[in-house]
Amino acid sequence: MIDLDFLRSLIQAIDESSLDSIELERGGTRIRLAKTPPQSAAPAAAPVAYAAPVPAPAP
Repeated sequence: MIDLDFLRSLIQAIDESSLDSIELERGGTRIRLAKTPPQSAAPAAAPVAYAAPVPAPAP
């Protein structure tokens, strides 16, 4: 079993490093930690309504 202090130190180490994931096995327990990039929520553009063309008057 992996103790909580060891797990916390792994989380902190990966958070402060350029690694994006780590996998290890210790004492019969295997764990994998992976960073996920922050997702920026960009607002969706509102649909644009166009007016229908008006026919020109007959001469």
